[in-house]
Amino acid sequence: MSEYSPSDYRFPIVYVESVESDEYLIPDISNNRYKITKEPAENALGKTIYEKALELAIDLENSVTTRGIAVRVPWKGDKAMYVQRNTPVYVYEVGGVQTIFYAYEGDDLKKNDVLAYVLTGKGETRTIRVDHEATVLYIAWIPGTHPPKYVAILVGEENLIILEPEQ
Repeated sequence: MSEYSPSDYRFPIVYVESVESDEYLIPDISNNRYKITKEPAENALGKTIYEKALELAIDLENSVTTRGIAVRVPWKGDKAMYVQRNTPVYVYEVGGVQTIFYAYEGDDLKKNDVLAYVLTGKGETRTIRVDHEATVLYIAWIPGTHPPKYVAILVGEENLIILEPEQ
């Protein structure tokens, strides 16, 4: 059995428009690229705590983004999924005694694909399927919920901008 290494713990990183930070993602939409910098710029998105992006950038009631948001996904070649403000999104609230996600950030899903499995308080397993063809942008735990609840935000391909890291 091999030892654990830092690469075993790779998590998505989220950046939100108009957030002050010590790290910024600057999207270059015309070239489908982004760069990471320590200096803020006019169109920069600031790095934030992952779960905090939900309240900063998503209007759950109206299923729309309130600010630009980018999610860097290490297991997808460090590509960033970028969505501009006022973009419609699909919101899935998932929760139970235990929740196992079958799809993760950056995964493309078709209608009726499995998003997650949930173990209910009665010991039943529920399958959560998506109603839309979309890409998983963001999955976050809703702090303070017990049993834990999560929100998965999906975006249609026509509204998603994939950015490659600058070399």
